[in-house]
This record gives sequence, structure tokens and C-alpha cells, in this order.
Amino acid sequence: MKKLLSLLLILFVFAGSFSCSQQKRLLKDLSGLSKEKVIQRLGEPQAIRPLDDGKEIMIYETRKNLPPANLQTGDNRLDPVLSPAFQRINKTIIYLDEKGKVFNVKKQTEYER
Repeated sequence: MKKLLSLLLILFVFAGSFSCSQQKRLLKDLSGLSKEKVIQRLGEPQAIRPLDDGKEIMIYETRKNLPPANLQTGDNRLDPVLSPAFQRINKTIIYLDEKGKVFNVKKQTEYER
């Protein structure tokens, strides 16, 4: 039992660091690139918004419809209990400095019914 718990703990730590490593890898790949080069690489963003001091953010998002899931496990019942359908929205936010160069990248996940 102890081995199983320690294995699960290690898996959760690695799963949490995977998303951070994705963000760091993306920042490493895009850091210092101009706005035009980012658009060439990733395509047109869904939105470009100005920030203070002449900085900008570029927002890329992908949406995925997730169907209802059966909440009952193991039993076959006549009236299934289903979770509601929802949409997962993955956002990549790219920060540009005054010169139009990438200086930061953030990833966010949102859920919408």
C-alpha cells in the first residue's frame, strides 16, 4: 500500500510539472521572436489586445466539446446519471514588449457549459 501511494504521489508531481514544462518550452521557443514571426509560426491569433506602456498580448485559443460522461461506475442501472456536456477552452497568451518581441507566455484552461 505504501508503494502504491508513493507511486501515485510521484505520478501527480510529474503530471503537474508536465504542463509547466510545456509552458517553459513554448517560452524558450518563442522568446525574443517578433510578432510577425509568431504569427508565421502559430497563425493568426483570436485577439490582440494592448497593455500599458505600449505592450501587447496575443491570445490563441482552442475549444473542444466534451460529451456527457456516465457518473455511475460498475452498476448497470436503468436510469443513468450523466454529467452535463461542456467545452474545454485552452488559451495560450503571448506577451509582447514595446519593441514587439515575446517576453512571456502563459497557458490557461477554462471550462464552459
